[in-house]
Amino acid sequence: MLTRILVGLVLAVLFIVVWLLGGVIQTVAFTIASLLCVYEMLHVLKKSGRRIFPVPFYILGAAAPILITYTDIKWFFLLAYVCTLITITARIFDKNGKTEDMLASLLVYAYPILTFAILTGVCTRGNIVTNRIAMFMTFAGALVGDTFAYFFGVLFGKKKLCEHISPKKTIVGSIGGMLGGICGGLITYLLQSPIAAMHAVEGSTAFTLFPLWQLLVLGFLLGIIGQIGDLFASCVKRWVGVKDYGTIFPGHGGMMDRIDSVMMCAPCVLLFLCL
Repeated sequence: MLTRILVGLVLAVLFIVVWLLGGVIQTVAFTIASLLCVYEMLHVLKKSGRRIFPVPFYILGAAAPILITYTDIKWFFLLAYVCTLITITARIFDKNGKTEDMLASLLVYAYPILTFAILTGVCTRGNIVTNRIAMFMTFAGALVGDTFAYFFGVLFGKKKLCEHISPKKTIVGSIGGMLGGICGGLITYLLQSPIAAMHAVEGSTAFTLFPLWQLLVLGFLLGIIGQIGDLFASCVKRWVGVKDYGTIFPGHGGMMDRIDSVMMCAPCVLLFLCL
């Protein structure tokens, strides 16, 4: 547990640094994270015996944060179409390939590449105050919820939540995750004014702070959706027969293990911003 806590603190510090610096540093960090997610997903699929042509996935995974941040979003979807076409064509001309392998590999375009692209859009598009708040809310709602769920489950959890998918998750832990999401919303609310003041010089666009009740409701939803994302990631791991997506973060697993809930929460935050 000590290793998990220490690594978690280091990751929290890294997130804050990237969040504060933004710009090119954030794009580089997101590109590295996106590539790691693609690598881990392809790696576990290959370990399960799937035959996959990896090149188009790495191309789209590397390009997604850059295209979403600096260009019109249509270029991301155009490249996604081209890469998907390459994957399908590779199956057609691969005599030793299997259609089910190709279909399994197409999952990577939706998860993690599409969800990570949405996460990038939430954190970069719109005025700078909004995307700083949205980025913090997405990570705080998911990861504070995940942290609360872990400790509530370890300390008080007895009755299992979804034992057939994740044997360690408990109902009490799930309730803790919802409370953690609400806590993430509260922290985001308290940081809104400092964020707006920090970036006031960078643009003249008027910005209205989000009401507390909206962020608390959003935090509650992220506390639930983050757990769904985590459980879905566990479903995939059980499907391919691995414990973790990677080992890059001791006590946490891989990049996918660390941000699976964040990626699943990003579309919810995007919908919140649109509404």
